[in-house]
Amino acid sequence: MDAVLLKWPELTNPYHPRARALLAGDAAEVVTFVKRQRRLDQLMAMDRSISALDHRLLLHQRRAARLERWLRAAQRVANEAALRAGGDTARVAALDALNACEALAPVKTPGAPPASP
Repeated sequence: MDAVLLKWPELTNPYHPRARALLAGDAAEVVTFVKRQRRLDQLMAMDRSISALDHRLLLHQRRAARLERWLRAAQRVANEAALRAGGDTARVAALDALNACEALAPVKTPGAPPASP
């Protein structure tokens, strides 16, 4: 960008008549100058590298999300098994009620009034 502004300082002001003339249409003169700059090739190569790394990051994030969901499911199963093995009937009943709510099929509890339609 510095090379462009050194060549055409008028471009700092988008309303300058010279800047408007340079950037009108397809701005061929400016585009040709920029394409000849060596740094543009470096920036384009860096952009391609960043895009490739970004894609790899996305793949890793997807895999990590799947693994985290699997781990949480395994923890829930282990915790539920431990709770049921503990023999505390009140806690097991509470767990069953929570599971039923999550399944949108509430369990009938003894002594509770019937659900209204």
